[in-house]
Order: sequence, then structure tokens, then C-alpha cells
Amino acid sequence: MHRDVDAAELRAAVTTALGSATVVYVAAHGDAETANPHRVDVVPADGRVGAGTNAAQWVADAQTLGVPTLFLFDLCRSGRAASLPHLVHGADGPAGAWVIAASGGARTRTTDGSAAR
Repeated sequence: MHRDVDAAELRAAVTTALGSATVVYVAAHGDAETANPHRVDVVPADGRVGAGTNAAQWVADAQTLGVPTLFLFDLCRSGRAASLPHLVHGADGPAGAWVIAASGGARTRTTDGSAAR
């Protein structure tokens, strides 16, 4: 169990888990890049997103490694990681990564016009 990790600790924990874990659970804030409809960054305790914080890349890496891995993402806009093309349309080989997301991928607005998460 890891709590309040910074970006380097987050990258290290995920990298280690991808080689052996079957379940990766992340509860954190999510930050979506508007230019890439599949990218959602896990915002670590130090607030630094970038290399190693892209949850969709973790899913793609797990698929490539061939270690069956279930990701449980409880973060804003985590549905982006569940809509990766190889998950939605099927991969060339057997699926090795699955995603259960606690939210959709789109940024939505509430009735008063404020951003909903």
C-alpha cells in the first residue's frame, strides 16, 4: 500500500507492479490532456504529472508485457483509460489488460455551468 506518493515513487510502484501484479488499484485525482482523448494522468502527491503518470500508458504497457493485469481506476476522467483502441476494438492477440473506471472520460458541466468531474 502506498499513500501520498510523489511522482518518482508513483512511477517506481507502477513499474514494479506491471511485472508481477494482477490488480492495480489507484484512487487519486485525474488530469486529462485535451489533445489526446485517451490520456489521463494520475496526479501524485507532489502534483507533478508527465512521464510515468499516464494511466492509459500503464494499461498499454501491461498489454505489451503480457502479464494479465486488471486496473481499477478511481480518478477523474478515468474512463479515458478504459476506451483505449485495443481494449474497445480488440487487440491482435489475447487481452492482457483490463480497466474498470470509476468515471467517464469526458469533462462535463453541471446545470450551473461549473465543471463536473
